[in-house]
Amino acid sequence: MDISSYNQAVKILNEFPLYNLDSNLFHSDNNKAVSLLFESVVDLISESAELKDNLPKKEFVIPVEKYKSNNLDWKMHFQDPDNQKFFISDVYDYLLLITKEQLFEKIQLPLQQFPDSLRNIIHAVILFLFAFRRCHIKNSIDIIQKISGTVLG
Repeated sequence: MDISSYNQAVKILNEFPLYNLDSNLFHSDNNKAVSLLFESVVDLISESAELKDNLPKKEFVIPVEKYKSNNLDWKMHFQDPDNQKFFISDVYDYLLLITKEQLFEKIQLPLQQFPDSLRNIIHAVILFLFAFRRCHIKNSIDIIQKISGTVLG
């Protein structure tokens, strides 16, 4: 994944906390917030050609393109709040997965200079941060960089 796709993925993930939602949003009763988030996520995916190249076509790209082109079947499908919830929940989980993988790749090199025991602790901290999905990805990266800097410094 190139940096532009990564940044776009993080931008989409950072939309969720703005609406007080995360990947468990299908439990939410706030259909207005879900609808607004859905529109935002669809727009952001639609606007990023680089990110679309890294997304599963059938699951994400085609539904977004059909919805944005006012395809009646897809418009009707996404009028149901449950369909919006499941779609953006899946987007959230997928983007979290690919950005986490990218993050691990970014920090692997600096981590090579740590002893195995310390690397394991840092990996545990990273997984802990990602477990709390309400955290912004950017904030998690900042925290990880501070931890790495403290240990290296």
